[in-house]
Amino acid sequence: MIIVSCADDPGVAEIRKVLPDIPVTGGGETTVALALKYGSRIGVLGITDYAPQAYMRMNPEQSEAVHLIFDAYDGGESIKKIVGMLKDRKAPTTRGKPSWTPALIRKILHNKDYLGGEPYPRMIEDEQFKRVQEHLKRSRDLWNQRHPTGSIQGTSMYTGRLICSSCGGVYAIYKQSGRGDKRDVRYWKCRHYDPATKEPCKMPILTEKQLDGLFLQALMRMKTEPALYHEETKKILTGIIKERQRMESELNGDWNKCNEDYKRIEQLYFQIAAKRYQEIKLTDLTYQIEDYLRGLDGSIQVEEADLSVAINASVFKIIKRVEVQPDRSLKFELINRAVALQYPELKTKDKKTKNIRYGVPFGYWLDGQEVPIIHEQYGPIVQRIFQSYAKGMSLTALANELESQSIPNQKGKPAWSHSCIRNILTNPVYLGDKKFSALVTRELFTQVQTRLEETGRKKRESRTKAADGKEGLRAKGGTNRRGHPGHLEPDR
Repeated sequence: MIIVSCADDPGVAEIRKVLPDIPVTGGGETTVALALKYGSRIGVLGITDYAPQAYMRMNPEQSEAVHLIFDAYDGGESIKKIVGMLKDRKAPTTRGKPSWTPALIRKILHNKDYLGGEPYPRMIEDEQFKRVQEHLKRSRDLWNQRHPTGSIQGTSMYTGRLICSSCGGVYAIYKQSGRGDKRDVRYWKCRHYDPATKEPCKMPILTEKQLDGLFLQALMRMKTEPALYHEETKKILTGIIKERQRMESELNGDWNKCNEDYKRIEQLYFQIAAKRYQEIKLTDLTYQIEDYLRGLDGSIQVEEADLSVAINASVFKIIKRVEVQPDRSLKFELINRAVALQYPELKTKDKKTKNIRYGVPFGYWLDGQEVPIIHEQYGPIVQRIFQSYAKGMSLTALANELESQSIPNQKGKPAWSHSCIRNILTNPVYLGDKKFSALVTRELFTQVQTRLEETGRKKRESRTKAADGKEGLRAKGGTNRRGHPGHLEPDR
């Protein structure tokens, strides 16, 4: 018998061809065989990041489990039943324990390595593997038919790319659980759940059609008005250049003073090179954005376009991050770090110009130069809502009063709700910024936020007391098993 230092050494195969009558093994293979003989677990310690084929052949228990999984599933057994069969047999997983789960079974059934290929030998035939994959697909399709509502992640280009600006959570897609055409409507909402308040995030819900429209509007605006992102890109680039020039002046000063701090000089060389790379990279990314926008069809009209065709996943070649704002607007961060805002489109027409304009927060409007201004009709409504709530009126009472007086909302209809009032009261845009004029004072806004927080805290405390009171009730004289309330009194 000839033992070679490594089972994966090409010399093993060569010696077996030259000396077919003499057994030839590798050192690791021999050790594995001895370990199996004495019932010890096999361990691999080598200089490669994979196990040689000899080791693959020396694991009969796991090989038997894999065959059992494929044969049972191919024969019509469910994944749950296969888990029970393996646990009954105490078949070990790769961790050496019978800790089988349905997720692990599915992972094995989807693994193409069992068809063979370096460095793994074949364990499953092609026909059986194909039948198993078809069975898995049928099972998945059947599950989707039985569960048409709820989360359907992985079916949209927006999955994992919409970020909530309030809590930082990720927006998730959900189907409307209704009848008829509503079933095809997809809604996006923040899936963050606050464990402290036990309430979901209050950010607005958007339909996929609205998202498509906002994306297309933003792209068309950037195509026709490059200044939307050029100005901010220029500011970022100017900041990088100034920082590089400062480092170069510091480096020149050190050289002129014969400074012997070589570590600092070396550090400056690297930092200057990094800043120059940032300049080149930022310029290149800006060119990529311009090339993408040039390729768009500028004649597309948002109202008439087939949004599913006009918008596709390629848009994220130039968009790095998208944040959903409280007023349903989207904040786009481009790949060159420039930021562009896009407001939802209002479905009402300006009587003077008869043109549909880009939407802005309730209480504002856009003039002929697309500059936000305070709306003559809606602006005082916002101020009235803030003042009334600060004086003690509830959200529901405010909504009922506005409806009773036929005061229109942003869509021009006298339809108000407490959630609509809350969205207005929590929107910081009304404090004013570079784009929007202030509609309320900071003192009034702070007073309103304090009352909202206090009201929410009292509601949570009342719910907790009510729940504790129910838990503290017990049946006098024993339990009633037939559902009769009996004589209940609090524990003493």
